[in-house]
Amino acid sequence: DVGSYLNLGNSYRDLGDYPRAIEAYREVLRIAPRAAGAMINIATCMTSEGDTEEAVEYYRAAFEIQPGWLSSGNLNHEYGMALAQLGRYQDAKEIFHLRLDQPDSSGRGYAKRSLGQLALYQGYFDEAAAHFSDAVALHLAAEEPVSAGRDRLFAALGEAARGRPREAVAALDQAAREVPVQSGWIWLRSLVGSAYLTAGDIESARRISEELTLWAESAEEPGEDPLQRRVLLEAGILVSDGDPDGALEILEPLETVDNRDNAFLVAALAEAYRAAGRWQDAEQRLRQLIDLRWDYYEGLVPFVVAHYRLAEVCEKLQRTEDAVGYYRQFLEFWGDSDSDTPEIELARQRLDTLGGI
Repeated sequence: DVGSYLNLGNSYRDLGDYPRAIEAYREVLRIAPRAAGAMINIATCMTSEGDTEEAVEYYRAAFEIQPGWLSSGNLNHEYGMALAQLGRYQDAKEIFHLRLDQPDSSGRGYAKRSLGQLALYQGYFDEAAAHFSDAVALHLAAEEPVSAGRDRLFAALGEAARGRPREAVAALDQAAREVPVQSGWIWLRSLVGSAYLTAGDIESARRISEELTLWAESAEEPGEDPLQRRVLLEAGILVSDGDPDGALEILEPLETVDNRDNAFLVAALAEAYRAAGRWQDAEQRLRQLIDLRWDYYEGLVPFVVAHYRLAEVCEKLQRTEDAVGYYRQFLEFWGDSDSDTPEIELARQRLDTLGGI
């Protein structure tokens, strides 16, 4: 029956077996052709498989049955970002603007956050910063300080990416005051710590890691998130301290079937292998990170930057043609940026040197 096939699809999806999950959800549609939820599930699985064009068609079919879903929560954001993956940036922007018409400050804040992420995706850092600033104000007006803290986290990731660590740290200092050390938010506070590393503030990252460790030791129900972001923060600090081998001792045992689609883990492994000079291992993880297409939410900036990092690694492996290809892909995202980030200028220089322009 419908419930059995839905449960089966959900189980396969949770295991990362998207083809079998899609097959099960299609059985739901065979029995109940207007099951909009199954259509959404197929769309998300197809996006994970890289079949974004067909995913968009399933989203559209679901929204025809449930039009209210188009302006609701994560569905609005994920559909808009699927359109962005196809280069349909104006369509994505229009989808996000649907939430700006909502009467509550919270909904408008999420719309502004989505617009900020869309701008980051295209390398429009000034525009992104303005949207995230608006999102902070709207979420504070809605008395949602944690949401405001997450808005600041996105802003910090953008500032760090364009080579403004001071501005990134300032945003993170505010986020750290708004994201609590308590069950339900440990994953987000861990990401704030990791963002400090990206901005070059190792001591602030260490402070957050230490407080999270103390919290986990004393909490009756630690409520760890399945993506292990607190543990990944510990490993990231080891890499920043010049001990990538110690980081790999933590990270490599986490590579289980349940974690194979954990882009945060894949990104952490790639960084540790790069720091250790294990170029072939770094290449494998960076390719995996790109294939995962986890360009939503906090994975967006690492996904884009992974193309640049992979180009560097291909140069280390003396594969010039591959390096040129990934530098070009990186510039397809951020080549029209409103900011001369260090990586953008270096990518252009390397292409000029390698004869790729």
